[in-house]
Parts: sequence; C-alpha cells; structure tokens
Amino acid sequence: MKLFGQISLFSRCRYVLVLAMLSIAMLQATAQQAISGKITDAENGDALIGVSIMVQGTTTGTISDADGQYSLNIPADAGTLLLSYVGYKSKEVALSGQAILDIQLEADAAQLDEVIVIGYGQQRKADLTTAVATLSAKDIKDQPVNSFDQALIGKLAGVQVLQPSGSPGAGVSIRVRGTGSITAGNEPLYVIDGVPVSNDNNRATGQNPGNQYSEQPINVLSTLNPADIESIQVLKDASAAAIYGSRGSNGVVLITTKKGKSGKPTISYNAYYGIQETAKRIDMLNGYEWSLINFEGRNNAYRDRFPAGLDTDDNPTRAANVPNQPATLIPPQITPYLSNTPGLTDTDWQDEIFRESPIQSHTVSISGGSDNVRYYASGEFMDQEGIVISSGFKRYSGRFNMDVNYGKLKVGMTLNPALTNHDLVNSDGPWFDEGVIGLALSISPIWPVYNEDGTYNFGANAWGFAMTDFFKPSSTSVRNTR
Repeated sequence: MKLFGQISLFSRCRYVLVLAMLSIAMLQATAQQAISGKITDAENGDALIGVSIMVQGTTTGTISDADGQYSLNIPADAGTLLLSYVGYKSKEVALSGQAILDIQLEADAAQLDEVIVIGYGQQRKADLTTAVATLSAKDIKDQPVNSFDQALIGKLAGVQVLQPSGSPGAGVSIRVRGTGSITAGNEPLYVIDGVPVSNDNNRATGQNPGNQYSEQPINVLSTLNPADIESIQVLKDASAAAIYGSRGSNGVVLITTKKGKSGKPTISYNAYYGIQETAKRIDMLNGYEWSLINFEGRNNAYRDRFPAGLDTDDNPTRAANVPNQPATLIPPQITPYLSNTPGLTDTDWQDEIFRESPIQSHTVSISGGSDNVRYYASGEFMDQEGIVISSGFKRYSGRFNMDVNYGKLKVGMTLNPALTNHDLVNSDGPWFDEGVIGLALSISPIWPVYNEDGTYNFGANAWGFAMTDFFKPSSTSVRNTR
C-alpha cells in the first residue's frame, strides 16, 4: 500500500506539470497576433517586392513576397510597424488590432531626382542605367584622414579599399570589381573636375628602386583637401572603358569639388585635433628572458655540431671543438643576465621608436556670388605626426573656383596650389631591409639606446656572435625626442 501511494503521488505531480506546460503554451499563443496584407505603390498600385517590415522595438520582421503580400506574427502589445524600401520613403504604421493591413508606400522623389556625374555629363538617378556608387560630402565629413581615398574605406558597395601602410601620407589600394590583372596595374583612373589624374606611385619619392621590400611610396592624391570635395562617383561597369578607353578598364573615380552658389558670402571654418598612438604593442621578452633563450639556443647549436659537448664548456673549448661557428659561442654580454644580476639594461625598443603623436587640420572657406558670377575659395593647413618618431606629413593647400555666365558665354577657372611635406621613415620593411619596426622587434633588449656620455650605443652592431649588423640608429628614425 505504501508503494502504491508513492506511485499515485508521482502520477499526480506529472499531471500537474503537464497542465502547467499547456497553460504556458496557451498564454504564449494568446500573446501573439497574426497580421497580413499587401504592400503597393501609392501612385500606380503596383505590388512592391522585398519591402522590409519590422515591429518597432523588436527584432520581429519579414519582407513582402513577389506579389507584395506579407504575413507576420506580432506581439499582442505591438504598437507600430516600420516599413522601408529602396527608392521609397520609410513609413510608420500604427497598429490597432487589425488582422489585415494593406499599406501603400510613396516614391522618394528627392532621391530619384538626385543628379549623378557619370563622366560624359550628368543624369537623374532615376534615369541612370550604369553601375555607379555615389558618396556625398556629408559622408566623408568629420573624418580625420589626410586624403579623400582613405575616407572611402567601407563606404561604397563593390569598391574594395585597402590601406597597406599606416605611414602618414601613405596611399591606399582601391579595387573596383576585384583584381583584373596580375602584372599590369589595378588602380582605377581618377578624374578631378573633368581632368584625369594619374595615381602612379611607382616612381614617387619614397621608393627604393630595385628593392622588393621598398617602403610605402607617397600618395599623389594627398594634395587634395577632402573638405573641398562635393561628391565622389565611382563608375564600376564597362561604360567607364567606353568613355575613357583602356585607362578606365579598372574603373573610374570621379571627384567633383565644391563651387560657389548664388547668394550672400558664406564663411565656414572646419577643424579637428587628435592624438594618435599604437592600439597594441607586442609583448616582448625582457633582457633576462632573452638572455636565457639565447644561451639555450647557442648550447643547442653547439651540441648539434658537437654531440659530446657540454653546456658548461667555455668559448675557447667550443671554438676548438667547432671551428668557425660563432653561433655556438656564448656572448659575454649575457653572462650577468644568466646570473640574475639586478639593475641591468632592459630596453623595449618599441618604446624608443613609438610615440603619442598629434594630428590636426584647419580649413577656412568662403563662397557666394550672383546669378552671373559664382566663386569658392578655401585655404587649409594639415599636420600629421607619425607614431614612428621622425615620420610625418604636412599639407598647405588652397583652392579657388570661379564660374562666369554671361548669356551664351560660360567661363570657368580653377586653381588648386598645394605644398606637401613627407617625412619618410622606412617603417614597413622587414628587419633585414632596415625596417624600423622590424628592427625594434628583433634587436636584443640588453643594449641601451645611449652611452653614458649621451652618444648612441652601437654595441649591437659590433657584436660578432652571429647577431644582426643591420641595425643602424640615426637621428631620423630612432632617437626618442620626448
């Protein structure tokens, strides 16, 4: 009887649990509401395919099908539907318990009437048939970049923008429709206010001819102030080659600069200031850890060449057992480190080449004019110090545009003087090509930067125990001026 009572109690608990789960499921079902309908064009009634429908404040949503129909289960307390569609105005629709809700969307006439520069003139966006990516001045505004091509990163669909170097004033690599050639160039053609501009950096200052590890060349396009740009269009299809020939085979980037507008003179000032620093530095071995690893490595090299050798063999013994093999000798400079003598030199060369560096830009512009004469003038000073000591980029630029319309006579003038100063440091090359960063990661930490008299310490250069002799400190690339 006792066992039967326990089984009966278990069955009752099981029934209660099942009833509770059913109640929760029924509550959840009653908390959902089904809604459906059709999305159409407000002007002609055509069904709209792929309209995004979202419940405001949630992640619940769907898209309309090929007939413009949609269906969606929404929370009972949902208050608003959000609808968006390319070329149409976004719309918010209040919910009040409807099961069927048909919605009409209005075309965004302002977006369709937008004028696009296409290389051989201008067209309304609604009439455009070529593949064009567009970027306006507001899209690149307030970005701390020294060149407009850096502002394109992540902004244009189908346009890949890579920045292979972080050196101040360095260029970027732009690919339209991917890589089209292995041996020939892949850079697009740049056209500034109708004038084709070459971005061929192969012979620009900064290259080291005949060296495959040459440093990053300067950016020819860095002479243009990004604040002077009105819009950027990228021609991505074959029409670019039809207009510009083979030069446009890799795409065309059209840059339109700002011009004056009729009205009272407008004066504007745009500036920014910031501090740059390395986001992360590599955790290196200190002098004691490095000396121990160096000691073990040389012992391994010694025993590999002379298996009967011992770690305690001194250098004369090692030289006798393995002649002409300096990699097997123990440098006397690491002996104090092996005995853990406190207070020895421990240099992190990253601290000696990197710094916190400022970047600033100041632009003043004035524009205005009448119906017949319009003008735009600007002046800029841009200064970027590199995070590698002695690297930097400065630009002094000006721009003056004037357009004169007198009956059938139309005359325009554009002046764009610019002076750029690149302080070049080989920061991108490997250590064996005297790349500063590569050397900072490879030089041993047991050497000080300066001798006691303030002169540079060249001890690592003269170290004859199979160590590097490439490290050559100089006042332009190593000295810490903090």
